[in-house]
Amino acid sequence: MRLPILLALAVIVFTPANIREITFDALGKAQQMVAQLTAKPSETTQVADLSSADLDSATVLKTRHDTVKNSISNVR
Repeated sequence: MRLPILLALAVIVFTPANIREITFDALGKAQQMVAQLTAKPSETTQVADLSSADLDSATVLKTRHDTVKNSISNVR
């Protein structure tokens, strides 16, 4: 019961006073990124080939992530 109250207080305390400016800056950057991505539709995107070692490490990281996620949900 105390956790939501603490989280609400943390949001209030750590929210900057100029949140409107930060929001507009983020929106402007997002619009720039979209413009850059859509500016050159004729170019193709190169997809990197993953070696088997990269795939193995990705599988291990995904398994570790799933284990931690399940552990956290079990604690709740």
